[in-house]
Amino acid sequence: MSSSGIIHAKEILKHATTDDPYGARWLETKTIESGPFVIENWQKGAMMSLVPNPHAFQSSKLERIILQVVPDASTRRLVLERGDVDFAVQIATKDIPDLRKVSGVKVVSYPSARGWWLGMTWRKEPFNNIYFRRAMAWAMPYETLQQVVTQGLSERSRSCVPNNVHGYAGDFWPYETNLEKAREELAQAKVPEGFTVTVPVYAGDLFDEEATVLIKESLAQLGIKLTLQKMPISQKRSLLAQKQVDMAVYDWRPWVPDAGYFIYFNWLPDSFSNFWSYANPEAQTLGNEAITMVVGSPERQAKLRRFQEIVNEDIGLVPLFTQFDNIAMRENVQGYVHYPDTIPVLAKMSLG
Repeated sequence: MSSSGIIHAKEILKHATTDDPYGARWLETKTIESGPFVIENWQKGAMMSLVPNPHAFQSSKLERIILQVVPDASTRRLVLERGDVDFAVQIATKDIPDLRKVSGVKVVSYPSARGWWLGMTWRKEPFNNIYFRRAMAWAMPYETLQQVVTQGLSERSRSCVPNNVHGYAGDFWPYETNLEKAREELAQAKVPEGFTVTVPVYAGDLFDEEATVLIKESLAQLGIKLTLQKMPISQKRSLLAQKQVDMAVYDWRPWVPDAGYFIYFNWLPDSFSNFWSYANPEAQTLGNEAITMVVGSPERQAKLRRFQEIVNEDIGLVPLFTQFDNIAMRENVQGYVHYPDTIPVLAKMSLG
């Protein structure tokens, strides 16, 4: 797990220096493994080979795993088709329909909890104007986003929490694509003519980029101009965390598929991912109460529903879609298990 790996602090500190008191530089190319595999060979940025860890509690059916870094999505698809690799991650969604037809390849799709939204700041005009937010909700090309960006491999989302989590309520979002209603709301928002918004976009992320381009085209019909600013994912995340973004498409995947878990990380005043500074005392009181209650209790369900009703009425975010996880592998790969965080547990996999 990217943020929760167990490390051997005492061993790492043997490699600490005055300039590097925590051994961080040593960790850039070395590690003390605690899982079912240990690193046999590591060529940074190119490949890594793993062999079973003789001290691990969990045995592996595989004698060796070779992880190949292939930055280009089209090349990842090609090497899978040729049989050069057995398992591929992050295949472009547009390639999935054709990949399903390839002999020797199997593709499985799982409804996920990775939701995509249009976020807008609450810290400044006109974004914190309810009429402007309603205009944005009516202006989104919902069906086009699903068909073009995800090739239909998604579900329409209708809440401030993602689909496929416990406590999701999708009956409090009345908005469909309707530019006439968007214009009516925009007129009441009194937005200056020729209004321009700078929108950060993850460079190389097709979902982010394609969705933002489609939204740009839709908003242009209302006289609102989006200026796209491409940047590395780390830079956009940093800007979001520093609350320096006025409007953007963004995604969030809860590792625990529960609405309360999502609220805890996204919707409370001190939530790390409350990038947009949303504040509604009634909703946030309900959220704070619900996250500590027993999952499945009727009272908790009622609080989660009311929370979503309030936030959706405020248009805390504009929900776009919740994507499917599309996993591609050769037909002889066995033992893959899909988890909410999508991390494949290699120790459970084998080649038939």
